[in-house]
Parts: sequence; C-alpha cells; structure tokens
Amino acid sequence: MKVRDHMAKKQVYIMSACLPVTVMLVIFMIQGVTPFGNSTVMAIDFASQYIDLFAYMKRAVLELDFSSLFYSFSKSLGGDMLGLWGYYLLSPFNLIYVLVPYEQITLAATLTILARYSAMGLTFTHLLIKRYNAMGKRPMLIPVFATIYALTGFNVAYQMNPLWYDAMVMLPLVIIGVETVLDGGKGIKYSVLLALSIIFQYYMAYMMCLFIVLYSFIYMARNYNGKKWTEKVMSYCKPIIRLGMYSILGVGLSAIVLIPIVQNLLISKGSYTESLTFLWKFEFNPLDILSKLFIGAFDYDQMPAGLPNVYIASLGLVGFCLFFTQKQFRRFERIMLAVVMFIFIVSMAHDFSNKIWHLGQTPAWFYHRFTYLTSFLMVLMGYRTLKDIKTIPLYTLIMGFGAILIMNGIVYQNQFSFMSIGQQLISSALWLFVLGILYVKRRHFVLYGVLFLVTILELGLNAYIDQSRIGYAHAGAFLNAQVVQKQVIDTIRTPQNDFYRIAKLYNRTKNDPFMFNYPGLTHFSSTMEAATLDLFDYLGDAGSNAATNYGSGTPLTDALYGVKYIVQMKNLPEELRGDANIYSFTRESTRKDLYAYYQSVSETDRLRVYQNNNVLSIGFGVSQAVIDVTFDKNSPAQNQNKILQAMAGTKEEYFKQYAFNDIHLDNFETDNPNDLSSVSLTRIDKDKPASIRYTFTPQTKEAYYISVPATLNKSKNDIQLTLNDKVYEYYPTFDHRQLWNIAYDNQNQETTFKVSTSKLNELNIFNIQLWKLDGQAIRDVIANRMKQNMTVTHWHANTVEGHINITDNSTYMMTSIPYSPGWQVWVDNKPVETVKVWESLLAIPISAGSHTIKMVYIPVGLWSGLAVSIVSGVILSGIYYRRKKHENI
Repeated sequence: MKVRDHMAKKQVYIMSACLPVTVMLVIFMIQGVTPFGNSTVMAIDFASQYIDLFAYMKRAVLELDFSSLFYSFSKSLGGDMLGLWGYYLLSPFNLIYVLVPYEQITLAATLTILARYSAMGLTFTHLLIKRYNAMGKRPMLIPVFATIYALTGFNVAYQMNPLWYDAMVMLPLVIIGVETVLDGGKGIKYSVLLALSIIFQYYMAYMMCLFIVLYSFIYMARNYNGKKWTEKVMSYCKPIIRLGMYSILGVGLSAIVLIPIVQNLLISKGSYTESLTFLWKFEFNPLDILSKLFIGAFDYDQMPAGLPNVYIASLGLVGFCLFFTQKQFRRFERIMLAVVMFIFIVSMAHDFSNKIWHLGQTPAWFYHRFTYLTSFLMVLMGYRTLKDIKTIPLYTLIMGFGAILIMNGIVYQNQFSFMSIGQQLISSALWLFVLGILYVKRRHFVLYGVLFLVTILELGLNAYIDQSRIGYAHAGAFLNAQVVQKQVIDTIRTPQNDFYRIAKLYNRTKNDPFMFNYPGLTHFSSTMEAATLDLFDYLGDAGSNAATNYGSGTPLTDALYGVKYIVQMKNLPEELRGDANIYSFTRESTRKDLYAYYQSVSETDRLRVYQNNNVLSIGFGVSQAVIDVTFDKNSPAQNQNKILQAMAGTKEEYFKQYAFNDIHLDNFETDNPNDLSSVSLTRIDKDKPASIRYTFTPQTKEAYYISVPATLNKSKNDIQLTLNDKVYEYYPTFDHRQLWNIAYDNQNQETTFKVSTSKLNELNIFNIQLWKLDGQAIRDVIANRMKQNMTVTHWHANTVEGHINITDNSTYMMTSIPYSPGWQVWVDNKPVETVKVWESLLAIPISAGSHTIKMVYIPVGLWSGLAVSIVSGVILSGIYYRRKKHENI
C-alpha cells in the first residue's frame, strides 16, 4: 500500500511539473519561439537589459572571476555589482546560461523560462501535499491547481521578467515553513528558505516578507484556541512572535548579500529616491481590477502603468469566491482573509500603499509587482475550497450568475484596450460552467476530467492571448547583432595593461559593454548609481530612468571619460533592408565634430571605428581648483567651461554663447513673440504640422552646439528634429538640458535647426541656446593634463594599478571612477583617504614626483554582512543541536 501511495504521489509530482511546461511548449510552438522558430522569449527589459547581464554572468562563472561580484567598469563609468547580482543574477536557474553555448543563448532563455514554470508547479504541489493532505482527497486537483499557480495572469504577462519568477518558486516552500513554525514545529528550514529567497532576488523577497506577516494573521485565525480572551490572544500572538524570531534569523543568514546591497542602495540611490509621502490618492477605480479576472486581460499598454494582473483561471476564481461561503472554514479565518484581500486591493489602487510594497518607489513600468502574492493566496484558498466542497445550493448559483452579469456590465462600460466582447463571453461561459458542475449533486469522474481539461485549455488560451500582444525579439536578428558587434569590439577591446573606454553612437542595448566585455559608458539597470546619472546630466548627456547614455559628447567629456574609441553604425545596404534576420541599428547621436579630433581607423560593412588620441587616463593630476568646481543644474556648457578654466587656471571662455540670426514660427503662436528663445507655443491649425526654426551662420570652422531644455524630452512620434532639412538623430530620453553638436566646418553656411510636430497642440521650449567651442584651446588644455596621466599597468573588475609622475602644481589625482567609500587606495604602498569630487567622482591627495598607485574595491558592508550571517548561522546551529539533544533524551 505504501509503495502504491508513493508511486501515486510521484506521478502527481511529475504531472505538476510537466503540465505547465506542456502548456507553454504548445504556445511556444504556435508562436514559433526558439527552438521552434525565429521568435524568442525576450521582450522589453529581457531583450534590452537582462540578456546582456546573463552573458556577463556566464563569462564570470566560466572564468571563476569572483572579483566581478564586487565591481565592473562595464556598468557605465563603473559601479558596484553586488546589488546588480542580487537583483538580476543570483538565481540558480541562470546556471542554464552557463551550460548552453553563447551561440544558443536565445535557447537558454527559453529553457530558463520553462524550468521556472515547472519549478512553480512542483513547489506548489509540495505545499498542497505536505500541508493539506492533498493526496487524501481529490488528488487530481493537485496538478490542475499547480498549473493554475504556475500560469497565473501575473506570470504569463510578466514573462519578460524571469528574474522575478524565483520568488514564485520559493513562496510555497517558504509558506510550508511559515505554517510549520506557527504550528510549533522546527523553524530552521524556514529560516534557510527565507534566506535563499532573499539571496536569489531580494526585491521580490522583500514583498514576500510583508506577505508572511499578513499570511500569519490568516493562518492563526484558524488555529488559535482558548476559552478566555486572554488565552485566545496569547494563543494567536505567541506563534507569530516565534515566527518573527525565525524570520529575523533568516534575514540574518542572507546578510552577507543583503547588507552590502542595502548599503549600496543608500549610498547610490539617494538623489533619485522618491519621498514616501502619504496622500489620499487612488491611481484608478478599484472596481477596474475586475477586468483583470477575465481571460487575456493584458496588452502592451498595460506594461508601463497598467492594472494589477490577478487572473487565476475560472476554476481558481470560483473556488476562491466560494471560500467565503464555506462554513467548514472558521469564520474568523474568512474575516481575516477578507481583511488581507482588502489590504491588497487598497495597495493596488492607492499610491502610498503601493509604494510600501515596492521599497518606497513607484515602479518604472510593470506596476503592482506584489500581486504574485495576491494570486498565490487566491489560488491556495480556491484549492482548499474545491478539495472539500460537495455541492453549492441554488441560491449560490443564482448569486454567481448575478455577480457575473454585474462584472460584465462594469467591464464593458470601461472599454479597456485589452478587453473584447469575445473575451468577456468566454470568461462568463467558463465561470458558469464551473458553477454548474459544482451545482450537480452527483458528479461522475468524467465530469471532473472535462472540468480539468477545460481549465488547462483556458490557461493555454490566456497565455496565448497575453503573449501574442507582446513584441518579442527575433532570434536571427539578435544573433546577427552579436556577430556584427563582436567582430568590431574584439579588435579594440581594452587590454589589461591599459585603460580606456569605448563609446557607441547607435543603439542595440545600453548594456552592450556587459555583453561584449569592455569598459563603456552606457548602462541600464535598477541598481544604477544616482551620482553617475547626475554627472551625465550636469555635462549635457542623458542620465535618467536608471540609465546613462553617452551620445552627445564633446572634446572635454571624451577626454575626461577616457573615450579612446567611438563606434558608429553605417547605413544598412539596400539589399539587406527588410531581412528579418538582419538587425537594424538606430542612430542616437549626430556628431558633426567627430572628424576634428577622431580618426577613422577601421570599418566593416556595418560599423565604423574612430580613434581619439587626446584622452586622459583613468587617473590624472589636477589642482585644488579642479577639485573645488561645483556644477549648476541645466547648464552643461557653463559647467564644462568651469572644468576647463579650473584645469587651465584661466578665465577664458572655451564655450561661448551666441544668438541665433533668426527664430521663425510656422503654424505656432505665442503670447511672447518678442522673445522666441523661451516660449510656450500653441498650434494654430490643428490639422496641419507646426514648427519653430532656429537659423544661424557659423563664422568659423569650429564646432557649434545647441543646448536644448528637458521639455524636448518627447517621443520621436510626437516631435521631429531636423538639421538643414535632414533628420537629426538624438537620444530622446533625458531629464535635464542636453548639449548637442549641430555644426562643424560649416563656415559661412546657413544652418537651420527645426523642431516640428504633427501631434502636439502645445509645446514649451525654454531658452534654447547656441554655443561655439574653441577646439584648439580645449585640445591644448587636455594635452597639458595628459602630461600628468597615470600609466595603468594592470586593471581588473575591482582593481586598478599603475604609476603617476606629477610634474606640475597638481595636488590631487582625479579619476573618472565614480566615488564610493568601497574604494581603498594605496599610494606608494601607504593607504590614503579618498575624496568625492563634483558630487560624483573619486580623487586622492597626491604630491609631486613619481608614485605607485593601487586601487581596490570592496563592497561597503561586506564584512559586517558576513559577520551577521555567521552569527545567525551559529544561533540556528545551536537551536538545531539543542532540539536534537532533547529528542535523544
């Protein structure tokens, strides 16, 4: 009998692991996802951010490069990596990328998604069997509900964020531990599982910790006892306090990762962390959430700031709703469940409450990330209902029918972009079908089989609808981009005995430096250092939305950041256009001045490489005046003037401002026609395009720049920029004033910069400025600083070594490394204090003469985190051995 039970249980586990994968494999086959076609599972952040980081992780693991856990110069100008690893890369599922060849990285992406779906089904099954005696009654419910849990609306809609999936995998295991501890059982496994959840993905685990508190209130509502109210309170609260103690130990175990991450977030994110202010502000009508219970309730427009994804299939939803009608469940438990669901609903719609779940921040895209917890709770309670329910009375069936009519009416009135009449009819029919089967008093097992089959088909249809509305990257084009870029980067990659950076003036992703292993300047991740973003903004480049983009450089910033090579795209040959397997790059910069100080040194049929020899090293000598420079917001040309003047010790204007010869409006009107440099414009004829033109005639061959305000941070679909009637290429996402090159070697040639729109009826343009650069004077300043360059003899992920010979009045060695207290510096083998310069960069005191330099980065909080983890481990070990000793007595 035991053997038979074991075999049956094993079969249930296998079914629960295979069903979600089977459903998604069918969807992938239909959609032609790798390996079944040329589509991929990569979309949005997966394609533009994660995949490059996974390639970096693969390289670090294969090379056993432990220093890459600490720091990387591929992260914009350089940045702490432990936070990035903790958010993106510590999942054990990412080892699939290590095992699969680089050429098959798109296949690895598919496999990691499928493996996670399977693991979700397995862990949810384990919860049901371990805690709810699922094999004892209606065991066929187990794989069905495991599949519902794995393929909730949250999971299939946010499939392009697989790094969040680890929380869904771990949650059922953690809940097993929670319930065990609340029952008075052993808590060590729970602490370890909670620690692993935090290590795998601390962000989603933080939400899990909040949920554990709420779940413990529900669980104890069914398990407290006592006759007197004091006994009941103690019975209710004491296990929760015990759970809190084991939770603290679990968090402590993860401290070796968690404390450095928290320290880095406190150091790096301060300037763009939102203030958590309570407001009576609801983002949407909570009744709108009803629309998300219907099948296929998702589309592309839901990703930036949509409604919460709480779809759990008809069987799960009906079971959850019926939970509140079942008297076999304690009334207090049903009340507490209602309270927790109310908290969830308020958190979804209320801005302040929503931020609490998201570490005090408003998510950048993909709102309501905590709703994976809501879905879990609903699915679990739905299972508990249907496991024991016999039949539902007629009045429940009638009430259900009425509720369905009301829901349809509310949803239909709102005309959501993701909803159609067909979807409403399908969901309504499925809900009635489930209610009808539950109303039948004698249900044959065939009826159950039909119900389960319909549920699986429904989950597949929901996944298909959701995923068909998302644009996924083309596998052939993705691999083509890899080959094209690698061919070029391999020839100019920074060697270990020198240091310089490589910039590119076109877009594939901002994380190309991670993909191709070189020090770059662009980067995009949720762990981007705020000080680096600010520096880019101060000097006229883009530092916004957790990303830096270097496309609008000047001779000064190129030298300052050590940009030795710039890679620019070439126009795609006519015969390759339209070929789905060819990646089409897009220009994000118009730099007319490149030829002034860069030389074209190599090219392929797709890319061209320019070399600049006028660059500063990663460290160079400067005077106190340079250290004391302070920047003004939205003044990039003025700020660059300050740097150059401090370096040269003069008051010379290296950037000089000039007036435009003419500013002309076409189909725009303004209340201030006498000052068109700063205007609020209104389109006169709404059926015709409108424009404002800025015209000037360069009097020299020097480079000219236009300084544009952040009000031009518009979609390229909303405004169009042209230079002499040709499209002006630029990066459209910025929060501060930009400095763009618009002329070089155009002496006495009339130049027109035009801003036009066919969509916007109003446009604010405040103080567009024209600046001329004194190129030779700037080159002289840079050449003089280059004499004080540090010679790099060796560098790696978190170390830089070399020597410097100070021959002028420099009293500091300034670097282009972002400041962090984690940097430790030795000059002539003696430790020195580091200095924060320009609110962003690292510098050290230096004296005249020749010196050896060694810089090493160790994450702040690493040793204290290790100590806390060790102490927590010792305490848990003591608890284990003490319990074991008592058991043996």
